[in-house]
Amino acid sequence: WDYEIRMAVERTDVVVVALSAKSVTKVGYVQKEIRLVLDAADARPHGQTFIIPARIDDAPVPRPLQRWHWVDASDDLWLERLVLALEKPRPRLAGGQD
Repeated sequence: WDYEIRMAVERTDVVVVALSAKSVTKVGYVQKEIRLVLDAADARPHGQTFIIPARIDDAPVPRPLQRWHWVDASDDLWLERLVLALEKPRPRLAGGQD
């Protein structure tokens, strides 16, 4: 699965990282996937929204993800905000295919 996940992250325009009290404290593959997404974000143009953290419960947003605006499920409009963020046009990367 490692290869497929890496390729999917490279090809996608945006990644929603679901954060829960369990996921932010879990050791293992979840943390590895978050690091992979953070590395991919570093390769993107500055200012491009690539990661959207989504707080599912009262979980703290991990420091590496705090530089992005996140949506909070405790907000009644969280889903609408997430959809709006996902609908924003994003520039295609050079070499990308349409």
